[in-house]
Amino acid sequence: MLPRNPLLTLVLGLALAFGARPAGSNESDVSRATSERAPETPGAGLAETTPETPDPRATLEQRVAELEAQMETVNRKFRLLGSDDAGFTDALESPTFLYEKAEAIVGSAPLSRLSLDDHMRAYRYLALSHQLHPDGPDDDQAFLLAALLFKRLWFSVRFTQPDSIWHVSEPYFMFQWLTDFFEPDAPFPRAYVGTLLAGLPSSFYRKFEVFAQEYERPESLKRWRLVAEDDNGIVQVVTGELRAEPEPGS
Repeated sequence: MLPRNPLLTLVLGLALAFGARPAGSNESDVSRATSERAPETPGAGLAETTPETPDPRATLEQRVAELEAQMETVNRKFRLLGSDDAGFTDALESPTFLYEKAEAIVGSAPLSRLSLDDHMRAYRYLALSHQLHPDGPDDDQAFLLAALLFKRLWFSVRFTQPDSIWHVSEPYFMFQWLTDFFEPDAPFPRAYVGTLLAGLPSSFYRKFEVFAQEYERPESLKRWRLVAEDDNGIVQVVTGELRAEPEPGS
């Protein structure tokens, strides 16, 4: 404790401020006062002022473990639900099950009032029905309904999503399906061709022409030369003219 004599206090204060500084020293008062304190243990108090930086690898591993645990929970629930769901088996075994599922969706309201999600669900049922049961009793009706749904979905992304599946892959799936209706010695399948192509732009019809030329199409399709009539770039009618039979030996 400092003496209570004011004069002595002043002298001691001046001595601390000037008299104890080594000659030639450039240290500041704060540095000098700090150096005169009792030495501290290196690193003491560091944990209290500097937050710990988490190890990125440990954080990532923890997150991966959490996601794996969540996926295992989902898979377990899926297995429990799937074990009692007969829909998967019905789709494989019944040639009418998927068509009836699509028909139930479409029959719930006029096509113009159904949402695009409903259009897509019904189309998927019909497409899968054809893939699993191409010779099923409803395959022709499934195509006609799928063609209507496809056109609605194609128009919905015509200008906004040019790389959508409705522009890139699904047209060729429908073209492939359409070729099934070109049967040997049968009339031109005008209803099926028209349902798919009528109302679409001429540019879309030209895709089918390219497909018909490049694709290893059946002989029954090669018999026909397709003719499309359009109005202001929109296909109205598609007809077929029989090609002349090649002469023997030509």
